[in-house]
Amino acid sequence: MNKLVKGSYRYNEYFDVINRSGFFDEEWYKNYYQDVRGSRYSGLEHYILYGADELRAPSLYFDTAFYMEENAYIKASGINPLVHYILYGQNEGKKPLRDEVVYGNRKGVMDLVRHTKDFNLSTSYLPLISIIMPTKNRKEFIKLAIQSVLNQTYPNWELIVVDDYSSDKTLDMIRRHYPDKRIKGFKNTKKTGVSNARNFGLEQAGGEYIAYLDSDNTWSKYYLEFMVRSFNYLKVDCGYAILKKYVGADKEVTYLVNPFNYELFKDGNYIDLNVFMHKKSLYVKYGGFDARLNREEDFDLLLKYCKHGNTKLFYFIGAYYNEGTHPRLSNTESSNFNYLKTKYKL
Repeated sequence: MNKLVKGSYRYNEYFDVINRSGFFDEEWYKNYYQDVRGSRYSGLEHYILYGADELRAPSLYFDTAFYMEENAYIKASGINPLVHYILYGQNEGKKPLRDEVVYGNRKGVMDLVRHTKDFNLSTSYLPLISIIMPTKNRKEFIKLAIQSVLNQTYPNWELIVVDDYSSDKTLDMIRRHYPDKRIKGFKNTKKTGVSNARNFGLEQAGGEYIAYLDSDNTWSKYYLEFMVRSFNYLKVDCGYAILKKYVGADKEVTYLVNPFNYELFKDGNYIDLNVFMHKKSLYVKYGGFDARLNREEDFDLLLKYCKHGNTKLFYFIGAYYNEGTHPRLSNTESSNFNYLKTKYKL
């Protein structure tokens, strides 16, 4: 793109177009790009003069790098990519974001951000979130999961990794490659099962909120921030986001998304634990996972917490899962649904 000069005709034109569009978020831009906060430019000035060339995003609603990848001819034209989208791309049906994490659920996200406009990652109270991650012999898969935690825009978390007696030195790899003090690793001296592993993690948790991430899933980088915003806005005890799944060799995309209704939920689980978060007080009051279960242990926990706590679906994509790439415990163990029906009188 051609170098712009502040005050020039084209600069002023870009400023007016972007400023009127609603696609630029001054607060978000300066919070996300901390180097801009200390500069002599406003966020919008920086984006027009430098940020677009550096492929920085102007807000949650436009991905500059993705838009340039999809529309490479724009670089040769010299036009600012966001200006191009506002003036032409919208009418041509071009996508402003790489996937539906904001794009397909844009109204829900925009409503959330509008209703929580006073929330600020720099100045607001940020409760500690304890993330429980059990693992066993997933040394390669777990790297992506951990990186998705490190990529979070929300900073106040602790990741509790419980290695259920792996033979592939998973925990050694984590300690070697991830020196972040927020990551805490524990290894069982014998195999105890996923429920016991998670329960051990819950015992170590110091957070006000509890989240779960399995070693073969990844989070959207806004997941924890949006969850905290949603809890603050909706005043709930439990909440869950949308799971995006890639199924089979052709990676067909499906979504796990249903508004919460306890009577319908009792007929079958439609909440994935990897996009579920709850107040720690529910664990303190009602306990953790039922270690007698070898399958549907997550459904058991969800039934228990959602029965006693106010629960809502949050309309944004929180996590991604590649189904069928490797075996899961739930694919090989027998069902415990009849036991749950008796336990909860379903």
